[in-house]
Amino acid sequence: MSRPLLVISLATAAILAAVVFLYGSSRSGDAESNRPQASDSIRGPSPVTSASDSIARLQSSNFGDLGTKSKTLDAVQSLSSLSRVASSSLEDRGQALNELRLAVTTCESVKLRSALPTRAETQRRAKGQIDRGLLAWQRFCDTQGESADALLKEQLALPASNEVAQAMGLRLMAIEKPSEDAVPLAEKLVNTAKEPIALEAAADVLFGLDRDLPQTKSVPFPANLQYREMQVDAQRLALEMYTCQVRGGCGPGGLYTLLRCNQPCSRGDVNSLTELWNKEYPTEVVSYARQLSAVIASQR
Repeated sequence: MSRPLLVISLATAAILAAVVFLYGSSRSGDAESNRPQASDSIRGPSPVTSASDSIARLQSSNFGDLGTKSKTLDAVQSLSSLSRVASSSLEDRGQALNELRLAVTTCESVKLRSALPTRAETQRRAKGQIDRGLLAWQRFCDTQGESADALLKEQLALPASNEVAQAMGLRLMAIEKPSEDAVPLAEKLVNTAKEPIALEAAADVLFGLDRDLPQTKSVPFPANLQYREMQVDAQRLALEMYTCQVRGGCGPGGLYTLLRCNQPCSRGDVNSLTELWNKEYPTEVVSYARQLSAVIASQR
């Protein structure tokens, strides 16, 4: 695996996130409106000792709260505060660098979007319509911050034993040449890695080989998730729920809410990822994802 290819892969991930934000809200259509609507509320786990216990707790506690323990990103409401969190992160260094790099890249696009609005945005402004998503990012981007390139270099300098470095390297190799040989390490990382970005990267390897997360053996797919697309959506959503559980930043003004929510947040329709999930996914996908996320959390 050559290092230049890895640089391209990681840089592209950050750029894509910024491009989606930069141009996403200028689209006239609303992709979320084409999805089946879900009305059930999402519940989440308190500290758990087993998969069955965690699933039971999911039914009786609010997912937005995720227990009473404060999460790393819950108090982060600006780029400067996120930078301070990243600078003090040691065990979760790979995760913190990834979050900061995505935020810095998006803030750079926000500045461009503010200075050079699209035609659709200019028309909306003329009508007095407010883009709440853009305003939220403008408030968040309170400082220049480190450059995305510098953060990328630091991420690339992570030791080979780091779970984030292992998972991202494995994903790159799978993209270049998909192979069943990658499955054992990918499954091991999904079973043991604590940093969400490592889980997501390893999961991408499995999904690319039409494999499922190993945790699905504990929570088999129900009959109403018979379509492959729904099964993969549910597994990805479970990983997103796990990210919110261990990192936070998924409530109003939170980092992951800002990164994930585009048009609905811009219109003011939703204020958190919990609300977005209920709007974006069918009830059966959300319900299964809650159970699977609980099993993932119980393993750590």
